[in-house]
Amino acid sequence: MATSRLAWLLTILSSLILVSALLALIMDARTTARRLRIQASLAAAQRESRARDEFLAMLGHELRNPLASIFNAVFLLDRAQAQSADWKYARDMIERQSLHLKRLLDDLLDVGRAVSGKMSLDLQPLDLDVVVRSALDMLASAGRTPGRRIDYRGASVWVRGDRTRLEQVVNNLVCNAGDHTPGDGSIELRLAEVSDMARLTVRDYGAGLDAETAARVFDLFYQARQPVHRPKSGMGIGLTLVRRIAELHGGRADVSSQGPGKGATFTVTLPAIEPPPVMPQLERRSDARHRCAVLIVEDSEDARQSLRRLLELEGHRVHSAGDGASGLAALLELQPDIALIDIGLPELDGYDLARQARAAGVRTRLIAISCYGLAEDKAKAGAAGFDDHITKPASIEQVLDLVSQAGCASQSGPPKPGVDPA
Repeated sequence: MATSRLAWLLTILSSLILVSALLALIMDARTTARRLRIQASLAAAQRESRARDEFLAMLGHELRNPLASIFNAVFLLDRAQAQSADWKYARDMIERQSLHLKRLLDDLLDVGRAVSGKMSLDLQPLDLDVVVRSALDMLASAGRTPGRRIDYRGASVWVRGDRTRLEQVVNNLVCNAGDHTPGDGSIELRLAEVSDMARLTVRDYGAGLDAETAARVFDLFYQARQPVHRPKSGMGIGLTLVRRIAELHGGRADVSSQGPGKGATFTVTLPAIEPPPVMPQLERRSDARHRCAVLIVEDSEDARQSLRRLLELEGHRVHSAGDGASGLAALLELQPDIALIDIGLPELDGYDLARQARAAGVRTRLIAISCYGLAEDKAKAGAAGFDDHITKPASIEQVLDLVSQAGCASQSGPPKPGVDPA
C-alpha cells in the first residue's frame, strides 16, 4: 500500500516536473520568438529609415539640379540681348528644366496613387501598336532619346487600356533603357501577340543587371548603387509605375539580364482582345482659335498675371480676380464666355463659387484649375457645376485649346462700360 502510494506520488511529481519543463521550453521559445520579432522590426525600421533618408537625399539632388539651371538661366536672361543666341539658350533651358520638374512631380503623384490604389484608368479598346508609335514620336520630339537608335518592330495588337497610362509605360521603359545605353547605342522594341497576350519587350545593350538589382528593380525608390556624382538621374519610381500600371490592366512586367555589361530586357504583357468592329474616329482639332471673353480667378499673383498675359497675347479679352468673393462678383457682372477658376481660393473656394454661379443662372463655361487630379476630384468639380477640370501645372496649349473651344459668343475688344479689368 505504502509502495503504491509512493509510486503514485513519484508519478505525479514526475508529471509536474515534465509539465514545468515543457512550460519553460514554451516560454523560452516565445521569448526567443518575441526577441527575434523585435530584432526583425528594428532591422526593418532601420532599413525604412535608411531608405527614407536615401530617397530624401536623392530627391534633393533631383530638384536642386534643375532649379540651379533655372536660376542660372534667369541671370543670363537679365544680361543677354533679347532674341540673341544667349537669350534663346536661357529661354530653352528654362522650358526644358521646367518640363523636367513637372515630370518629377507627376511621377511622385502617380506613384502615390498607384501605391494607395487610387490610380484611375480610362479603359477603352486600343491598338497597342499605335500607342507605342505615338509614345516614341513624343519622346523623339521632346529630345528624350538623344543619339540612341530606336529599333521598333510591331504588329497590330488590340488591348483594353488607358492610352495615357500605356504611353507612360513605353516612355518609362525607353527612358530607362536610354539611361543605361551609350550615346551611340541602340534600343530595341518588339510588340507581338503571344498566346492571347500582347507582349511588348524593350531591350538595351548597356549596363545590364546583377542578380540583386534584377530582383529589386521594380521596387519603389530602388536604384542600383551609383557614385556620388550620380551619372544616371531619376528617383527610382519609373519602373515601379510600369509594373503597377501593367497589373492594373490585368498584366505584368518582368525583367531579365545575363549580368552586368550585358544589357537588359523588360517585358510587359497585357491581355489581348479582338479588334472592335467599328473603329472610333477622333475629331481633328481646328488650328483656328476663337477670341473669347475670359475671367481668371486665381489667388496666386504670378500665376494669375502670367496666364492673363498669355491669353491677351492670343487676342482674348481677359479680366481677373484674386479671391472667390470678387471672382463671383465679376462672373455675375461680366458673364464671360469662359472662366478659369482655381479651387483653393480664399474667402470662397472654387466649388462654392461654381455652385452659387450656377444657382444664379450663369451659363459661362467653367473650368476648374486644381493641384488635385484624382477621379474623385474631377467628379466633385463636375458636381459643383464645372464643365471641365485641369490639373496644375497644365500645358499652355491645353488651356488655349479649352478657351478657344468655349463656343465664344463675344469677340475681343474694349472692356464693357463700367468694368475695370482686375
